[in-house]
Amino acid sequence: MPFRVTHDNGTTIIAIVGHLLTDNRAEFKQRALDETDHGVRRIVVDLRETEYIDSSGLGALVSVSKKLRDLAGQLWVSNLNSDLRTLFQLTRLELVLPELPDGPGTISERARAATPRQRGTGTYSGAGEDSRPNV
Repeated sequence: MPFRVTHDNGTTIIAIVGHLLTDNRAEFKQRALDETDHGVRRIVVDLRETEYIDSSGLGALVSVSKKLRDLAGQLWVSNLNSDLRTLFQLTRLELVLPELPDGPGTISERARAATPRQRGTGTYSGAGEDSRPNV
């Protein structure tokens, strides 16, 4: 099986093992979209064990990312090797498929921390010149 799906505190982690190609992109996309159908709004695609992604695989990642954005969710990639990082930079895909920041905590905790806040959330102090949201 080229994919491993795990769940951690509201975040789905999909590990791609080997390659994401024309042959298996539909399976990846369907698994990810099944997660969104079940209410998941944070997906991290773990590329630690990924050797290669072809153009149709990249298209599947972008498609799932767009679907999540339409649902006020987010898709991140994580653990890119140097070849994949170069591919994402050359194609400017890092603008569409952000890399989950490294740091302390589980993948789920980092995804939750990196999730953009919705407009209209939080409270405003309304005092003085600094009226940024209190978080």
